[in-house]
Amino acid sequence: MGEIVERPASQLSEEWMFLVFVLCLAILAYLRYQSPARLKHTWRSTFSMRYMRQVIREESNPPKEYLLLAFQFALVAGLAVYCGFKLLNFTWLTGFALYAATVGVIMILYPVKAIVMSIVQWLANGDFSLSEYRYITFLVNRFVGIILLPFVLLVCYLPFQSALVVLYASFGVLVLSFSYRIIMGLINALRSNVGAFYIFFYICTLEILPLLVLAKLVLFRNPQY
Repeated sequence: MGEIVERPASQLSEEWMFLVFVLCLAILAYLRYQSPARLKHTWRSTFSMRYMRQVIREESNPPKEYLLLAFQFALVAGLAVYCGFKLLNFTWLTGFALYAATVGVIMILYPVKAIVMSIVQWLANGDFSLSEYRYITFLVNRFVGIILLPFVLLVCYLPFQSALVVLYASFGVLVLSFSYRIIMGLINALRSNVGAFYIFFYICTLEILPLLVLAKLVLFRNPQY
């Protein structure tokens, strides 16, 4: 009898990914049925600063539906990052364990940022537009969690070569969203007469440094890269 040879995978998909997509679609369906206004606010606020400020005034406390959209962002962004790790042959963790760890890091990172912003406001005894920037950060994440879903779906189920192009586009969406909220934060800070040094210090410590630390951890666990 001939030796059975495992056929190379032609897609990045894994069995558990289907359940992730079902959960994401269930979240969107629930919000579309129960709270369509939240989806409308997320979409319009992302592109209209005036509308966003109106929503901030009307929502003294973040609605619970936004927690679902934040979870959706972690699921979708985590899947995009996981596919990137898979292409890099990440060896520390694999499969669902790596995906769960990625989602966990995303879910922890942003609340920590929000807490640090609150501490800075308390220590400086002022807002310095940080409240608005905090809202923009989570707003953009909610928006990205929605628009990135079809990209990641294609990444997982298209043939490998085509999926690679879409994966680059997915990372492009993440980079653009990161740049957008940084630029909006800069504009708001300058309008609030915050010094350029403090703006630069904040961006380096709370935006760029965590990304560098995570990248360093990845390279440490995968020295071949």
